[in-house]
Amino acid sequence: YAFIDNIIITSDIAKDYLKYFNTIFTLFIKKNILISLKKSFINFLNVKLLGFCINALGLTLIEERIETMRKLDFPN
Repeated sequence: YAFIDNIIITSDIAKDYLKYFNTIFTLFIKKNILISLKKSFINFLNVKLLGFCINALGLTLIEERIETMRKLDFPN
């Protein structure tokens, strides 16, 4: 088995947003990919992913990730 952890679909235009959903779901059906409804989230105002916060304003680093990097001790 293979797993897909995250799919993020964004658009400023509702019509395009729905088109992207249709494209993804059509592909999933053709490839027999199943989606867990319990783990699905649709229409979030912001999402935290891979150390970034993604929202309508764009992409920003999460401060705790920056602080973790600052605390790393690198060899000389």
